Amino acid sequence: ICGILLAGCNSSATAPFQAIEPPPVQVTGTVAATLTVTGAELVDVTPDGRTGITIGNSATGEDEITTFAIGASSLSPIATLRIPAANLPAGSAEVDLTGVAVSPDGSYALVALKDKTPANLNAYDEKPGKVIAVSLPNLQILSEVTVGIGPDTVAIAPNGQFAVVGNEDEELNVDEEPLIPPRRPGSVSILDLRQGPAQMRLIETLTIPPTGIRILPDDPQPETVRISRDRRFALVTWQENRAVARVDINSLAPGGFRITNFDLGSRYLVDSMGRGVCTSSDGYVRGRIAPFTASREPDGIAISPDGRFFITADEDNVAVADYDAGEGDRGRSISAFDAVTGALLGDSGNLIEQLVVRERLPMRCSSKGPEPEVVDLGVVEGGCGGATVGVCVPGALRCGVHF
Repeated sequence: ICGILLAGCNSSATAPFQAIEPPPVQVTGTVAATLTVTGAELVDVTPDGRTGITIGNSATGEDEITTFAIGASSLSPIATLRIPAANLPAGSAEVDLTGVAVSPDGSYALVALKDKTPANLNAYDEKPGKVIAVSLPNLQILSEVTVGIGPDTVAIAPNGQFAVVGNEDEELNVDEEPLIPPRRPGSVSILDLRQGPAQMRLIETLTIPPTGIRILPDDPQPETVRISRDRRFALVTWQENRAVARVDINSLAPGGFRITNFDLGSRYLVDSMGRGVCTSSDGYVRGRIAPFTASREPDGIAISPDGRFFITADEDNVAVADYDAGEGDRGRSISAFDAVTGALLGDSGNLIEQLVVRERLPMRCSSKGPEPEVVDLGVVEGGCGGATVGVCVPGALRCGVHF
């Protein structure tokens, strides 16, 4: 068990969830193998666990895709691909690789390409991005499609028939806090994969409506996409908007999708890390603790297998200036919500910060504290009628808290 447990002993998603601190456990392990891939940022692995793919910047500043073989005690490079000029988005001279997803059968991956041409970004004229399909493990480009502006995340349905792309459209390339006009809303692109990756095509790109979003309603910015196991809906986090959008997938045809926005709201907490006495050297807490009100801004998200509820990792990465009076920027938590209504079921409160202090982990005072970014979900020790939910936030050496 790692991280924080949000436990509910009822099969109904409307049952309350309660944050539970996991018992201390001794975790030991050894490094089986390492592989140096310069600038690697995102990684995915084929379902059989034998092949990995990573994307990121190379030493020369160019974006690269690399595949590697995973052995019992070895990692071996297989192929590397630099995006050819012919496959760059129209009007782009440079790109960022911002998302990667391996297909359910492990035969190919989808990679998101975001325009990062300085002249375009400085003129607030970022070009629509692309998603390319590459074969695994040899990285042949099979097809490409143009999606919305600033694709940042991509997910493939469990049956491999379609993919959902979150187009963030950040607009600013240097300091996005606070955002300035002109603001463009982010979007979601649906890709058809029913004829295979070589015949991938765009079904529709949906502009996100402002309905139901109270923080920056004119500028939703998709962050993470997850698709339900039954493929009936996808959830997309809007980190800068403290919101999640549910995309109902009624048919794989234009007009077959409906977006409902969930405002995740605010919470009143006590600052366990005592930022009133925090120092730039990340000194440990001493002295008073302070109450505050904060919004949830979700980064990572996970959907329960039955599709009844979802869990968010609330990174909270928005400037105070973008909020209504009285709302701060320290809402770091893990929260559970009803996947149909968006109703709050429970959250972890300030347990993450309590664990950071207890384990004497770096407090990151100058960076506003711990930032949950990735969340996963599973049953712990058989659960309570199969309904107890374990949430693990990977990334740290201890506590499962991702910084």
